[in-house]
Amino acid sequence: MITIQIKDWNWEVLFTIQDFFSLSISESINQSGTLNLSFPTKERMRKQKLQKGWRISVYYWFSLTEIIQLFDGFISGFTLNSDHIYLEATNWIGYLQYRMLRTAKNYSTVTIKTIIQQCFEELNQTSRLPFLLGQNTCETPLTRDFIVGSSFFDVLKAAEEVNPKLCYRMKAEGDQIFLEVWEGIGEIIPWVWVFDSKDPTKTNIVKWERKDSMDNFFNFISTPAWNLTNQEHVDATGLLFEKNETDEQKKRLPEVSVIPTLTISRDTDWRKFNVGDRKHIKLITGYERLTIDYLWIIQTRNLSITPGGIKVEIKVSDKYREETNILDLMLKKIKK
Repeated sequence: MITIQIKDWNWEVLFTIQDFFSLSISESINQSGTLNLSFPTKERMRKQKLQKGWRISVYYWFSLTEIIQLFDGFISGFTLNSDHIYLEATNWIGYLQYRMLRTAKNYSTVTIKTIIQQCFEELNQTSRLPFLLGQNTCETPLTRDFIVGSSFFDVLKAAEEVNPKLCYRMKAEGDQIFLEVWEGIGEIIPWVWVFDSKDPTKTNIVKWERKDSMDNFFNFISTPAWNLTNQEHVDATGLLFEKNETDEQKKRLPEVSVIPTLTISRDTDWRKFNVGDRKHIKLITGYERLTIDYLWIIQTRNLSITPGGIKVEIKVSDKYREETNILDLMLKKIKK
């Protein structure tokens, strides 16, 4: 059973929703997570106005003694009509883009974990953050100046630039939320998810998909020496896809391997993992270059619940790889 609670800033429950038309939750490592909800208008909601910024939490009642929090964040938009309410929400990673430093910061070879701790404490003192700081272990030094008005999310992205292995996420433990910033991996989830095209009866992966496109792809990048080239791709196609990049931090060719999407069975342990965790996945597709047998990191989890049932899609990769997030890009443009 799914229970959705809308709460005020004191975490007092204002509305409880159990009957809805559709619910989808999308969460990604190092990126904003979103919720989309459609439910019928009720008399009580006509009497009390919805507010952007109210907290919204989604709970899955696996049993009477086991309740799992699937989402926690704030209402970012809604549409009302005669018989429906369409509601959008963003998780607390997205909220970090709205919390700004009120004093300039000048760091020289200071560890990332120290910077995160200091920024968290300063912002929490300005106005209480709706989460706690949990695992924060990255020892990589960072030299960077942050002007007044830089967001907490800007700090995390700067840390990610100097340490591409850095991961951060929100993790629920009971009714409490923690921001985790660490280098490496989260929990290793036991058992194996398997897809075997030759024996589909023994699988807990319903289907898989690999999508490739020209988004952010190039095989030649200009450097002072003009020598950074994906020669294998150039030889295979006979075409140059060039990019002129002056930012030293971005002078690197993008990853050429695509993150596969897996749809897993609702009978798996989908409710017990978070993005950033690792899972042993065995994918025997029938395509020679798409055979996977590895302990992969979970990049995203997309959960869709309708009257027809539960659908869970995940994206997995051997290491963290950034993908374009439209919400993140829009917020950055608005801020600029």
